Amino acid sequence: MRVMEYPGLEYIPDWNKNKKESDDSKIKIEYKYLSGPEREKIFGFEPIQFDPDGKQTSGFTFRIDNENLIKMSIKNVINLTVGKEIITTAEDICIKSELAGLYRELVDFFMGINRPVDKKKFK
Repeated sequence: MRVMEYPGLEYIPDWNKNKKESDDSKIKIEYKYLSGPEREKIFGFEPIQFDPDGKQTSGFTFRIDNENLIKMSIKNVINLTVGKEIITTAEDICIKSELAGLYRELVDFFMGINRPVDKKKFK
């Protein structure tokens, strides 16, 4: 099965006044759209739960796995440093407390672009 890639997908975060930086020092996030199975892993429903007597204790619960949304979407991180440490992975964005604001911005961005849209228009 051939996976469709959309080359050149890049996001420049607003975080930390990044968009005001010079082009060669801006933080850039290279990303990909999620496939159908990847989306199912990220955006899913928790099943209805029942107690031992068979009575329903909860309804369907919609869940979003934000951490894996970030990890599956990001292909490359460019120009991001924390102190003297160069950050190059999505995992680092997820675990570093200094990057919590960037993490939130990226979750919001990836939630928006992974809504069902006709991507056939992109070349």
